Amino acid sequence: MRLYPLWTEEETQILNDYFPRLTPTSVAGPVTKGTILLLLPNKSWKAIKWKASQLNLERDFKLAYPPLNLPDLALGYTAGLADGEGCVSILRQKREQGNINYSPYISIANTDLEALNWITQTTGLGHVRRLTPPPPSERTEKWRQRPWVWSKCYTWQVSSLAGCYRFLMDIGPYLKIKKKMAKLLLEFIEIQHRKSKPISIMDPKTGYFIRRVAAERVPREEEIYREIRKLNKRP
Repeated sequence: MRLYPLWTEEETQILNDYFPRLTPTSVAGPVTKGTILLLLPNKSWKAIKWKASQLNLERDFKLAYPPLNLPDLALGYTAGLADGEGCVSILRQKREQGNINYSPYISIANTDLEALNWITQTTGLGHVRRLTPPPPSERTEKWRQRPWVWSKCYTWQVSSLAGCYRFLMDIGPYLKIKKKMAKLLLEFIEIQHRKSKPISIMDPKTGYFIRRVAAERVPREEEIYREIRKLNKRP
């Protein structure tokens, strides 16, 4: 006896149409988790995610966040904070297997918590956390003696492809100091978007779908990482 009903062609078509446009849970976009559950009342969220994985459906980060539609004053103020106290960069991590992972990263540091909370509430992107100074050592002893070190400092940051893409598309045109870095990071995000996605295949022995990650490396990623790192260096 089958415990779960089979997927119909109509349900599969609904999933194909709406899942790529699924927005993050913290953002009120055109297609949310509730929207898909409403269109597929006979399916649980776990079953929906399993079927999406089987069909090799991926969220399109370009559609994940709706345009900000903020007034020019708010966009310019956010861009000013990003230019003066922000960082537009790429994180580079080397795994034990020898693979190198790159991920975009945008942050704004400030001692005014209200200003950073305003960015989060206005844009719906990123999160705020408090920065903790490094433990005392011979290397940081002089640095810790500076008066501003002892003041509370916070940072707003976003590190997802969707969040960085939306921020750069809406705030990027207003940037001045970090305009070159923003263009390079947008190029990097486009490369990440074009890279082949992991493909779900069925194991003939067990009948279960397994995920095989395509080992693809794009030399331009390392070039962009080095260019942004060079631009971020202080003169």
